[in-house]
Amino acid sequence: MDYLCRVVLVFYLSILAHACGALPSDIEILSKYPVGIAHAPKTYFKLAMDIPPITEFRLARINVGLATDGAASNNTLDIWELLRLLALSQKSRQGIPQVLPVPEALYIATRESARVFGMGEQIGILAPGYLADLILIDLTGVHHQPNHNIPANLVYSMHSRDVNTVIVDGKIIMRERQILTVDKTEVISQVQAIVKRFTQIP
Repeated sequence: MDYLCRVVLVFYLSILAHACGALPSDIEILSKYPVGIAHAPKTYFKLAMDIPPITEFRLARINVGLATDGAASNNTLDIWELLRLLALSQKSRQGIPQVLPVPEALYIATRESARVFGMGEQIGILAPGYLADLILIDLTGVHHQPNHNIPANLVYSMHSRDVNTVIVDGKIIMRERQILTVDKTEVISQVQAIVKRFTQIP
């Protein structure tokens, strides 16, 4: 790890994928460089990988961002599911239910993820000077009831299907659950054709 940092990471903002099995000595080294961790918790469960030490990364002031990883190891690519697994996996890893409380989980999903991508001064918060990125969500579903703690519901009850509208840099990308920028039916058709070709390869 020390060699990697000296020849690669010292000059660039780098994103490390997963960082499973990171040792305390690795964390100490990484804390000296402009690095972030792309954290994809569903992948670790599906592939029986070590759960990365998120608490330790953050105590060392290493930014952590949520990531989906690929469809082969994630399937749903639902970022809300990953937010939930982020919190649950760290509680289980440390055996402490108070680890990674709701405010911290939401912070990782928003501001800290933006910093991992080097965009901390552009996105991740609704404020003057930042891009107008926001979503409208539907909390009327049965799985959100009783809806007495909205932040907790965002972490532990949300699904991608609860997102009603998506706005990116002020542009409406999805309205009333209908994607406006691409033809979803056509995209699915193209994907199925590609998969069919791959499955026919001997």
